[in-house]
Amino acid sequence: MTLAEALAPHAAPANPAAARHSQEARPRRLRRPLTAREVEVLALIADGKTNEEVAELLGIARHTVKSHMAHILDALGAMNSAHAVAIAHCRGDFGPRRRMAWNPDVSYREVQVLEGVAVGMTDVQVGRKLWVSQHTIKSHLRRIYVKLGVTSRAQAVDTAFRSGLLVTRGPARR
Repeated sequence: MTLAEALAPHAAPANPAAARHSQEARPRRLRRPLTAREVEVLALIADGKTNEEVAELLGIARHTVKSHMAHILDALGAMNSAHAVAIAHCRGDFGPRRRMAWNPDVSYREVQVLEGVAVGMTDVQVGRKLWVSQHTIKSHLRRIYVKLGVTSRAQAVDTAFRSGLLVTRGPARR
């Protein structure tokens, strides 16, 4: 399965009870496009800003940023902010963003970890997929952060898309 396929909307599972017990089985429905303010908030989160920093930059309260993020996750059907950033990249919601230089130091295994993070997987889920422990995944993420010069999962996913480490396969969705 490609990254684009994993980020594409899918139908509800046949067994709703099983879906409640598994984040991976949770259906993702694109309910509406993001508002301009939501794109602005998500872009700042993708740039590695904290909720407090976003609030200060936009002149709004921290709880308003959290409310915007909740609406963004709901609108995109994302499981977390890193997943929302990946979906926004695939849909073209960010518009043109500054390209970043390719980092040849990022290993294939680290790219696999980034792919898991981009589709909303937890450390445990990525570890199971790659047959390693969640502690190994955390170690990979620490090295990824250093190599990409980032401080959060959302910023790592954004940087990976902007540098070409992660790419969408197929047309961008609007």
